[in-house]
Amino acid sequence: MTDQHPQRFIRDVLQNLMREASEKLAEGEKEIQDNLVKYFEKQDGHVNLVEKYKEDFVSSAKTLRRETENTVKNKLQEAVEIKEGMTELDNIKSSQASTMEKKILTLLQNFKASEECEVSLKQHICGRAAREFQKMHNELIEVNDPRKYLEQSKNKYLTEFRDLFLQQTSA
Repeated sequence: MTDQHPQRFIRDVLQNLMREASEKLAEGEKEIQDNLVKYFEKQDGHVNLVEKYKEDFVSSAKTLRRETENTVKNKLQEAVEIKEGMTELDNIKSSQASTMEKKILTLLQNFKASEECEVSLKQHICGRAAREFQKMHNELIEVNDPRKYLEQSKNKYLTEFRDLFLQQTSA
């Protein structure tokens, strides 16, 4: 199920980096060896004091290269293994998500409510609608109550009646 192309690409990059590191380390070792040869070819007075350590210096340069090369290779391989592990983990995650999605969709397609559940659901919906309707009906009655309207308009009608009555009696 794992995709081999990204892993092959990562392995190719690993090989290229290892080859490049090996070449750089070989250049560094050669430079150290050349510098040692130049140093021991000098006719300074101090060269003869360290002549007996010449082979140790050469050996140390080779050991330094091997140790550095091993460290670099190990670090590169660890990085590749981590990357491959993350890729595998991502593949597993997407596979699991896809599987769960398929199972959920299958369950939803096959879901059938029982008659009892359907009746209960319809009663709940109708009950809620009835309560909302009753609330709206009560608000409408309260706003349009004739007695309340007359009470609110009582002073206005009384004033108009008096004015009309006084106009008729004075005429």
